[in-house]
Amino acid sequence: MNIKTIFIIASVLALASCGKVVVTPDTSSGTHPIGTRTSRDVESALSSEDSKQESEIKTSDAKTSENHNVPDGSKTINVAFPLDKEAIDLSTNSQVFDQIKACFGEHLRTMTVNKIYADLGGVRFSSASVEGEMNLTFDVKIKSISVMAKPYAKKHYEDQKWYIDAMGLTVNGKTLINTESSTSTTEPDIRYVEYSVDLNEPSEQLNLVGLANARPLISSIVLIAE
Repeated sequence: MNIKTIFIIASVLALASCGKVVVTPDTSSGTHPIGTRTSRDVESALSSEDSKQESEIKTSDAKTSENHNVPDGSKTINVAFPLDKEAIDLSTNSQVFDQIKACFGEHLRTMTVNKIYADLGGVRFSSASVEGEMNLTFDVKIKSISVMAKPYAKKHYEDQKWYIDAMGLTVNGKTLINTESSTSTTEPDIRYVEYSVDLNEPSEQLNLVGLANARPLISSIVLIAE
């Protein structure tokens, strides 16, 4: 076999390997399976640092409305909270208060808060001893609400256990989230889960109340309005 023939065979093999197309499933369509932190369907593909994962949570949560059946003529209000804050009380920090308020968009008219914190990748309701409350007034009537939430968790070094809060949250007196507390001897894998409820009747006002020591962390909200 001469040198020219060897060169031709090598070229053909090289072209054959380059020409094989590998199709990767599109996981950026906004599909957000319940119980996952991001919209990625394959967790093994997530090899980035925590900060990148948090950013993906915000992006995917902002698209959550694509998965909701929105009746004709209804408005969808998507709310994605900033993920870079830590234990900031909105009652005492006007700058962060305004930033969170702006997340609700043009239809929000007023917002008042008590024991609401920008914290740990979203907004946290309540403290260990005092319930948290957020009152919102819109210029449209809200029919339903969905939130992406996970419980607050903390390691106690005295007994080396992780304590995972219960979660208790109501909207206009109707239960939105109700889970029990738990403990773990190893760091728990806590993920955002979607919780939804239809209001008893459409309203321009939302009264969100979180129980004390039952602290949900909310990364995003989807409101369906008339």
